[in-house]
Amino acid sequence: MAILWIGKELEGEYIGTNTLFVGSPTVQADEIKNILQCNDINQIYFGAGGCTDLNFDVIKHFISEKYIIMAEISIDKLTTIPDKYKNKLEFMVVINNKNFSILKSMDSNMIHIKLQSVDTIPNYLAVVSLVTFIKTDAALLNDKKTRYASDIVLR
Repeated sequence: MAILWIGKELEGEYIGTNTLFVGSPTVQADEIKNILQCNDINQIYFGAGGCTDLNFDVIKHFISEKYIIMAEISIDKLTTIPDKYKNKLEFMVVINNKNFSILKSMDSNMIHIKLQSVDTIPNYLAVVSLVTFIKTDAALLNDKKTRYASDIVLR
């Protein structure tokens, strides 16, 4: 399994962006810096390949306006984000649930998603219409020929 690769972003707001995917907390800042010097990269995506653990000691070296810094994290690991980084990079918060597949058979204009934590302090409540989501064909992500056709696996 690749832990460091270059390719085009296939999901979300930055689809098509030249991206360095970091899929392991063992990848060091110097290795990333060397890759960035030799390649046209716009986004660094930490936690790639399925919400791998994040190494904030490495991530901190790349927080700037030059790169989009995305960190993929499972919702149950949000408490592991140090406070000083919570508003300094972008997070792809992943909520996995087998019942989400049912939504595909429904009219997205008629579905609203509510995120809530109302029994906590501080509490949180947000609602968005599913039609506003940027959808990705998940089959594309599972098709190794399509997904990795133009990717450059570095290690």
